[in-house]
Amino acid sequence: MGSQNKVIKIKQRHFFYLATISASLIFLIEVKSLISPFISSSGRELGNVDRRNIVDSSLHVRSSTGVGLIAQAVTSTTVNILPPQFPFTPDAVKGDSIDYERLSLVRKKYDKELTKYQNRKESGTAEEEYPRITWETPIAPRLTTVYASPEILAKGCSITVVFLDPRIPAAKYTDSTWYMLESVAEHVGIDDDTVCVTLQTSSCVLQKDRSKALGINLSFEESAEEYPENLDLEGIMSEAVYRRSFPLFRKMLEKGQVRLNFIDHEKYHLPSCSDYYPPNGALMNMHYWRDEFLDDIDSDLVLYVQKDSVLCHTLDPNNWRDISFVGGPFPGDLEKLNAKAKIVHKQDICKMAPKHWKHFTRDRVVGTNSHLPLELTDICGNGRGLVGNGGLSLRSRAWMSESIMTCPHFDLSGLHEDLIPAYCNVNHDINEDSYFSIILNAIDAPLVIPWEAALFSLETYWADKTEEIFGDVSFEEKHGIIAHRWGKDGLNKFHQMHNAASYNKMDVKDLVIIPIGMHKPWLYHSPEVLKSPQVEKECPLFKYIHADHMIENTK
Repeated sequence: MGSQNKVIKIKQRHFFYLATISASLIFLIEVKSLISPFISSSGRELGNVDRRNIVDSSLHVRSSTGVGLIAQAVTSTTVNILPPQFPFTPDAVKGDSIDYERLSLVRKKYDKELTKYQNRKESGTAEEEYPRITWETPIAPRLTTVYASPEILAKGCSITVVFLDPRIPAAKYTDSTWYMLESVAEHVGIDDDTVCVTLQTSSCVLQKDRSKALGINLSFEESAEEYPENLDLEGIMSEAVYRRSFPLFRKMLEKGQVRLNFIDHEKYHLPSCSDYYPPNGALMNMHYWRDEFLDDIDSDLVLYVQKDSVLCHTLDPNNWRDISFVGGPFPGDLEKLNAKAKIVHKQDICKMAPKHWKHFTRDRVVGTNSHLPLELTDICGNGRGLVGNGGLSLRSRAWMSESIMTCPHFDLSGLHEDLIPAYCNVNHDINEDSYFSIILNAIDAPLVIPWEAALFSLETYWADKTEEIFGDVSFEEKHGIIAHRWGKDGLNKFHQMHNAASYNKMDVKDLVIIPIGMHKPWLYHSPEVLKSPQVEKECPLFKYIHADHMIENTK
């Protein structure tokens, strides 16, 4: 009897092995069909794939009760299925199971904000305005180096939004990247089909870790050289971006308003193909502002965004075409900063800028080049101050080029040393936004005052705080600035922000002027301020931008 049981156990074990091998073979066929569109027929196929780690939204299941959530225990021969209408993050995977509750909370909060916005629209149904991702595999519009929109190709871009980041292909489903891009689509591109977005990213991220772009993890490691050279990078990138994007940015993709641009990191002296920070080497290079934009199509006016920035309300490009550069105001008197901001800022740029300029022009001969000042004076005070925080900024490409030609960086400008003037040049490390702000002040380019800059973006200062730092702005001047920068509804919005009843009866002293956008304000302001009913109402996507906020909101 004992020997008979032993034989039965051996047979069972053999059967299990055969079943496992069969399931693995079936799975490999599935993986091949998923990835084969991205490799030409002459290319080499992908190797073995760990089936348990596949969470790509293109895979779907139909059960006997219809299409629905599959939240069952995952075994070595089953597949994690994630409904594509949910954003996905590997952080929500615990062991072999998906934390659907956490994912659904993230999506419900975002859907609630979409509904609020949708209700404000005067026309269009919910399905038409916010097309939901279906269970079927999405067919991603192909991204190339040229916009696909016939209208853009005929008329050009009203504004070009630039997102320079090598991590785009590997960004998780709930990464702040997609919320930032959705805010761009909502507040810049919602009523203008000539708003353009250029995704300036890295091909090596796809080559070295294409599995992330497809939402899968390979069960073995290979070097970039072992991957097929004919891998369709544009195709993979198109799928990765489309699958992870939210409805409004998807519409921009479908309309052909987005193009792809793989950046040569060596050309611009960027740290590596997977690390573009700091972006000084690109932005301070003369060739960047020419070579990375399409002649007669991309706009002179550029909105530069980073993944830790967000737009809160409408940005009309026509209201800002008269400026050379604007971003959040730089810090002035450090003693007047709040306690949190003092930890970040150790230098008063109002005091440092004149020193930088003196070093830029160290070899200038007195009496020559009279178009440049010998010293920077009166740059702060009487309402004036340095502005231009780069993480969320509007820039004129022509003025960026003018700044570089006026006072180029020896190593980063891309100019031959014979073209670098002796009377003004840079040979030390400096952040690109400080560099441009100082030079644009020196050459008398069109800039804005700090209070005005704070209407555009928040990082260090709310608008009202700038008056304490840099000097008062008259009531009449404020109204003129608001009407100009925020458009016809700007004054109504401005007055609403001073009405405590608009925000669940907040105390008037706690009200602030919510700008058009924000760039990582959590470094300078307390959570209590950034979670106020006013910020929640006026900038609903903000809470999704910072990872800590996202995690906290899903607990």
